[in-house]
Amino acid sequence: MVASAKLILTFSDIRVECKTKHPLLSNSPQLFVELRHADSEEVVDRTAAVDSEQNGEPPSWAWADGITVQGIFSLVELMVVLKQESSRQDMASIDVSLFELQSFPVNHRFIRELYEVDEDGPSLLMTAICNVVVLELFEDPNPLPPPTSPSSETQLRHTSYAPGLQTDYSDVEAYRMISDAFTQEEIVDMIYSYTDIMHLPDSDPDKASRLHAIGLLLHVQYRLHGDVYHIQDAVTAQETATSLLPDSHADKPAWLMALGKSLHALFQKRGFEDIILRSISAFRKAVTLTPNGDAERPDRLAKLAAALYVHYTCFYGLAYLQEALELMDEVTMNNSEHLNLASWLSAEAAMHLALFQHLGHMNDLDNSIGCYEVALQNLHNTHADKAYYLSQAGSAFHTRFRRLGRLPDIERALVLHKQAVEMTLKPDVKADRLVVLANALHSAYGFNKNIVNLENGIKAARSAVEMTDQQHPRRSSMLNTLAKLLREHFEIERDTEDIDEAVNILKHEAHMTPTDHPEFKVATMELGLALMSRFQHQHKVADIARAIEEFKDTLLLTSINDPMRPAMLINLGDAMVAQYTITLKLSNIESAVEHFSTATTSGLGAPAIRLSSAMKWATTLQKYGLSSPLTAYKHALDLLSQVAWLGLPMTDRYAQIMPYNDLVCNAAATAIKEGCYDTALEWLEQGRSIVWGQILQLRSTVDELNLNNPDLAQRFIEVSKELEILSNPQLQIPQEHSLSVEESEQRHRSLAQTWEHLVEQIQHLEGFEDFLRPQTATQLMKAALHGPVVLINISEQSCDALILMPQSDVLQHVALTDFSMSIAKSLQLELHEYLENAGINVRKERAAKQVRISDRETVGFSEILTTLWRLVVFPIIEKMGLQAVESDALPHIFWCLTGPLTFLPLHAAGLYESRQPNLKLSDFAISSYTPSLTALLVRIHWVPVNEPRLLVVCQTCTPGQAPLYAAEAEVKAIRQCMGQCDSLAIEVLSDDAATVEKTVSSMEDCNWLHLACHGVQDMNAPTSSAILLWDGKLTLAEVIKKSLSKAELAFLSACETATGDNKLSEEAIHLAAGMLLSGFKGVIATMWSIQDEDGPVMAKEVYTQLLDGRMPNAMRAAHALHDAVLRLQEQGASFERWVPFIHMGI
Repeated sequence: MVASAKLILTFSDIRVECKTKHPLLSNSPQLFVELRHADSEEVVDRTAAVDSEQNGEPPSWAWADGITVQGIFSLVELMVVLKQESSRQDMASIDVSLFELQSFPVNHRFIRELYEVDEDGPSLLMTAICNVVVLELFEDPNPLPPPTSPSSETQLRHTSYAPGLQTDYSDVEAYRMISDAFTQEEIVDMIYSYTDIMHLPDSDPDKASRLHAIGLLLHVQYRLHGDVYHIQDAVTAQETATSLLPDSHADKPAWLMALGKSLHALFQKRGFEDIILRSISAFRKAVTLTPNGDAERPDRLAKLAAALYVHYTCFYGLAYLQEALELMDEVTMNNSEHLNLASWLSAEAAMHLALFQHLGHMNDLDNSIGCYEVALQNLHNTHADKAYYLSQAGSAFHTRFRRLGRLPDIERALVLHKQAVEMTLKPDVKADRLVVLANALHSAYGFNKNIVNLENGIKAARSAVEMTDQQHPRRSSMLNTLAKLLREHFEIERDTEDIDEAVNILKHEAHMTPTDHPEFKVATMELGLALMSRFQHQHKVADIARAIEEFKDTLLLTSINDPMRPAMLINLGDAMVAQYTITLKLSNIESAVEHFSTATTSGLGAPAIRLSSAMKWATTLQKYGLSSPLTAYKHALDLLSQVAWLGLPMTDRYAQIMPYNDLVCNAAATAIKEGCYDTALEWLEQGRSIVWGQILQLRSTVDELNLNNPDLAQRFIEVSKELEILSNPQLQIPQEHSLSVEESEQRHRSLAQTWEHLVEQIQHLEGFEDFLRPQTATQLMKAALHGPVVLINISEQSCDALILMPQSDVLQHVALTDFSMSIAKSLQLELHEYLENAGINVRKERAAKQVRISDRETVGFSEILTTLWRLVVFPIIEKMGLQAVESDALPHIFWCLTGPLTFLPLHAAGLYESRQPNLKLSDFAISSYTPSLTALLVRIHWVPVNEPRLLVVCQTCTPGQAPLYAAEAEVKAIRQCMGQCDSLAIEVLSDDAATVEKTVSSMEDCNWLHLACHGVQDMNAPTSSAILLWDGKLTLAEVIKKSLSKAELAFLSACETATGDNKLSEEAIHLAAGMLLSGFKGVIATMWSIQDEDGPVMAKEVYTQLLDGRMPNAMRAAHALHDAVLRLQEQGASFERWVPFIHMGI
């Protein structure tokens, strides 16, 4: 590799123009120019200082004489220096690398806009003409020694850096054995006879065989010594030989294969497309002439596939890659016992990975991993290539982790990479494996923020660098990775040595790496990120200006179809916003918005990247008031469902959307602010309860479709059912990643893609264009059939209520101007502290003893309810015009809440310290909650059964839990109520009879369900929240798997059955919502632990109301609970005893 050059370097017509006013450049200062050796900062020449040219314009300077210097350079720097009396100050510079110098035409002109070295300095425009004469080039004094016994793991430098041009030395030993069979004199004589043989007439019977033999020998000599003339002559000899041999000759296929290999070797040296096309043609004809069943056919097919793949890696023709995959699939499928199977599977895996990177289809990535796994199973630990395959498989798992963000994938990648490192002995190859491991450790840090992963990554990258010199083909990657990890470490520890080292490494790599090298883009992008990180800490304007230039350079070299392009655009947009803080130029923000919008709408890259860009797009527009951010928010909400992809397990979907919990509320607040109430309503429905909505979509009825296209309807039903089963959130990945689990996960993702394709097919049918599309505001307004629906949106921007009234198509808006996100969070915290101090929720179980609350604490609870009344509820009922009436005439309001409000008892809002009447919500309406409008829409046509079947589950002494002494009394109270109604059948499962299996089985047949037992809320894994039964847990995950067609009413007389996850407030992850999802039309639940003795009282009151003198009617559940709670209040119960009872659904 060229490391430096002896040059005659001339900079002439140097001009500097000041573009911004600054005190440093007032009073006609003098400037001079220095030419420095950038590596050592040694000054090699200097101009005389010149005065500025004012003329009423911003000052400028010109140097007519310029600078001429002769010397040895790898990197030079032209520096503008300000002279002020006895002091001097560096102002701006042009860096010029050896690679630039070698490529300059005569009199190349620089024009670079520069920013000051000092953060408070001016902006300068510098131009110069550069003329360079290269006298001598110097190689790296410490190159890697040529391998004495190259292996498949050895890569030597190549002229082009496309993967397809990397040399394959796997058969060097075979070439050496051939060469050793001849003396040096014999080899020379044979090579020198090449010209004479070429001039023999074609009719000579020995010409073809002699040329073929010489061609093989020339190829051998090229492989051993690297003389390009040998491989050129080899190709010529072999092409002539094969042309003279008839197709019917038995040796023709073998000769063509030898020709194809020689052409491949020549292509690796020259890189011209016509050469690899000739190689493909030779391999293809060899395959055509090889009959099926021939022992050589699989290997020849594999080599043809490899040549097609090489063409793709260099020229990106998709058809070549697809044909290569078809051929490799044929080879591996039909030769499962072949000794080369592992090698072929690895090649097929690489092709699948390339196809995924091109098209983004998860099936290809899964197939890649599957091929690697089978390949590894077919290799013994002592196999020479085992470490190579381990490393490649680790990279495939790492790629899938970057796409899906699943912990098992990065854990598996780390295991494989560590094994590969441990098995690798050669230092240059081990370094390669270490840097791949370092990148995986970086990704692991990004997932769990465990700094140990980051520090181990830095150690691995440093070790890789220390094992190699500048000739190693992956040294640039090693240095770029090290710099990336140092930057991340700086952002945690704020050690300036980290970021300065990162910048220095990347500046060197950006200058010394050819622009056609893949790592050049990596170096420039990482340099931009490092400079931007340093700017945010040190506020040097030169850093952010240089960062922007590096990001722009990266984009110029990146294809518009590159999946990494959105991330690059985001980086540039972030840098533009950062630069605005210095320049205050609105054009910076406008450019940032353009970059964010382009990244969002590109359709490239992972959905999470584009969602991040959409949010930056929206927030930037909002912050700087450029234009409406509604379009940006629409893209963000559309991308949110892609991030929570149906092909992921349910728990992973929750993890994916957790960072965007406030997105939908902010978007809706913006739409409301702009008067787009219908849009706000649609977005609040689309962007909340996403995972619940996906399950409901899988359970969609297709009766109408079945009449039009029964085959498509049946296929949709089958795929939906299997997909829901595979989405089971309780699926546990074993510590040892087994292939059976891998196959199950791949099946899940494949089904998700199939399901999406089926939905698209259905939507293309006439009359089904809106199938499973987000519902319109007009459709959503129908949710108010049984009573007003009040949707309250809480965001940092504003708090608002949207009211849906029965038989109305007009949304009413109430601006809750005195309420805010901070007040809501404060109330939530106060409630949590109140309950915690009272000993409620601590045991995570239905309370087994009386909790005594002091007067001071009771007043605190009252104040929470007072605030909710004054700031939230009263403005809404005032807008609705509600009046206090008798209980039987009260309207039924359905509350749909967002943000911290979902954890507050809005139904109990009121002025309880006042003696005046009608100052509580319960005086004006009966309250129910709903997690979404869809939850109401799917129930609006429900007709209760006349003879319901009741299942009662009672746990007085669950193993390992505190006794529930009143549970038996609760069952007795229910039986007494049931005695009043002959049409109600009852089944009771008590204690050891109430197993998980028996309870689930009985739920299938019941209409009403009553659970008198312990309940737990798992905040770490919300879908593991559960009802505790005799032999285990009835988890939320198990509940939502059910689709209970007969279910009507569930009474969850257990603690915390309606307590959600604070980090996923918009997803309604609790047992009560799970019961709704499983098919129950209404649910009575509790927000926190209840008193054991209150269970029988509430049960008696509720069931008395449901059955008293009437036919059993589950639709009266909300009214029954309303009256039962009033009875509990009348008996003097404290707030914490009656407030937790709520009703959800209809």
